[in-house]
Amino acid sequence: MRLASSRPLKEVVKLDLLNSETPTRIAEIWNSFHALHPLIVSKVQSASQHQILLKNLKAAPTFLFPVVRTQGEFFLLAKYEQTQVGFYHSVDYSTERQTAEAYMWVTMYEELMESRSRR
Repeated sequence: MRLASSRPLKEVVKLDLLNSETPTRIAEIWNSFHALHPLIVSKVQSASQHQILLKNLKAAPTFLFPVVRTQGEFFLLAKYEQTQVGFYHSVDYSTERQTAEAYMWVTMYEELMESRSRR
């Protein structure tokens, strides 16, 4: 599995400006920005929600999602590593683990979590 080459948060946003904002305002800014990009899905979660997610990801770093369609079903494999989750077609992953291409990546940015959750 190859990790996606995601940019650090400091290259995506101006962290010094966000540090002066409330968590609610940061979520508004983040969601407004991503609403303009139809190929990007974003989600802002609280520190407590994130801790639950991380606990579950660490307990089960590989997980299968059944995807049911009218043309048949398949399994989507989610693989957690570091701050990313890659989603693969299960057949691709099982036959070409080292070179399988992810259909989607989820990157979790944790830089503001601790400082902004205290407000």
